Amino acid sequence: MTSSVLLSNNQIQESVKAIAKQVEAFYKDRKWTAVIVYNGAVFFAADLLKEIDSDFKIAGVQASSYKGGFNSGELSLTGNIDCKDQHILIIDDIYDTGKTLSAISREFYSKGALTVECCVLLTKDCKKDVPIDVMFSCFTVPNKFLFGYGLDINNKFRNLKDIFVYESH
Repeated sequence: MTSSVLLSNNQIQESVKAIAKQVEAFYKDRKWTAVIVYNGAVFFAADLLKEIDSDFKIAGVQASSYKGGFNSGELSLTGNIDCKDQHILIIDDIYDTGKTLSAISREFYSKGALTVECCVLLTKDCKKDVPIDVMFSCFTVPNKFLFGYGLDINNKFRNLKDIFVYESH
């Protein structure tokens, strides 16, 4: 396996702090819940939420569509979140096909959420199967397989501080 750094941890942290200020301003004077999409968004969400100086709840949902490989498959969602009369911010690692964010948004609206917004670390520059409005995004990245800083290859490399492009040769 060969790889190259796409985004350094310094670049990531700088953008996370800027997005945190936007999120804080948007939710000022609202009761809201940050919903972390496990497992990929854990590192991003932790860094983001530490930078927000307001009152909010934290919850999590498990979403998976990559089953032991590099191609997106059937989406699986687990987690029961009380979102009735709540403002929800979904925090995810990457917006690529749109299937995950769309499914989670629909689920929260069906359970009575007042608003559902999306915050992602990365937006892939590709055609979206299910386009969705993402209010907060740190980076637009090429349509390549990425890993590090929460993104994995077969449940490995999530703990890397930088984001890498996987290059198969």
